[in-house]
Amino acid sequence: MSRFAWCTDGPFDLRDFLVKQCFISRIAVPDYFLGDVIDIRRVVTSWVDNASRPTPCASRPSRLPHQRHGKRPSLNIPQQLQALSLGNFTGQQHRGIDDARNICRIMESLASRNVSLEANMFVNPNRRWYWMGRDGVVFPPIQS
Repeated sequence: MSRFAWCTDGPFDLRDFLVKQCFISRIAVPDYFLGDVIDIRRVVTSWVDNASRPTPCASRPSRLPHQRHGKRPSLNIPQQLQALSLGNFTGQQHRGIDDARNICRIMESLASRNVSLEANMFVNPNRRWYWMGRDGVVFPPIQS
């Protein structure tokens, strides 16, 4: 048995879209999605926060994103790449394979900086969402 973790940019794909598609399809969330998940957006945001503190650090982020109203910024993939000095997003954003390749670039960079890459999210297959009607019907109904 090998150990692995899903890597995602934010909780949306696994927590929201996967659960929603399984609900609509009237199937259980497959067990292999219930394992460890690394939300890379959280990891990079934490690294940026730590690296921006006034302590000596060899690998500081190149540019910090604008922070509004004292809230932590939520960095999308292109912003994460910039914060890690990895250049621009390669490919087309929101295209699965291109998002995955860029997330791999981010993961490799974090690993090379000795950033801890541990599970920080999980998928709860039993959570009920406001849009869950009966018998796999999404509420309100999807307009076609």
